[in-house]
Amino acid sequence: QPRRQVELRVSSKHLSLASEVFRNSRESRSNGDESIMTISFPCDDLDAMRILLNIIHGLTRRVPRQVEVKLFAQVVILIDKYEFHEVAEVFTDMWFDSLRASILQDHPQDMACLISICWVLKKSSEYRSLTKKAIIEITGLENVGVRIPQWIDGEIQSRRQAILGKLLMTFSKLLDRYHGSQRLCHQQTNCDPLALGKLIRCLQFLEIYPIPEPSAIKSSLQYL
Repeated sequence: QPRRQVELRVSSKHLSLASEVFRNSRESRSNGDESIMTISFPCDDLDAMRILLNIIHGLTRRVPRQVEVKLFAQVVILIDKYEFHEVAEVFTDMWFDSLRASILQDHPQDMACLISICWVLKKSSEYRSLTKKAIIEITGLENVGVRIPQWIDGEIQSRRQAILGKLLMTFSKLLDRYHGSQRLCHQQTNCDPLALGKLIRCLQFLEIYPIPEPSAIKSSLQYL
């Protein structure tokens, strides 16, 4: 099914004032000619672009006072792409304040969106909390059409793998101690074999016995 094409007539002067990206584009295209120019944005979200254009053109009554998380994320993607940070700041702060109370609640399906929002809007405290939550509670950021910087996802996965590596090393050393000749429990003669058996059963239940490589684990740190 072909994609629907929508034409929006906007003021190049408003766009140029709001965005250095558009200002440079206008200067490179016009060469002094102030006639109408057509610019295609096939990859941009239409609803998000409409909201930003209404803000830029001062049509604030058409701008929603609240937006749902996925649309908010699409808006901040365009803010970052076209450098609309300053012109949209009043509205993005208002939208973010409405999300702040629930931002750390259990919604893994929105994690990528929320991290993207916090990164673009420089909400450092919430960004740190969300990335920490992502490291501990999920195995990967769900693809919901939101393009977060690849290095952010890579850093989250790298830290998760590092913690998993330390955890698995601890389990491995504990298994080695119980397999060794030195007696660890002095209360009963069969205490060590019982403890070893219980440890192995627990690891099997968690699907990490025999001890795998960190990259092979599909469970979250919170589950382990």
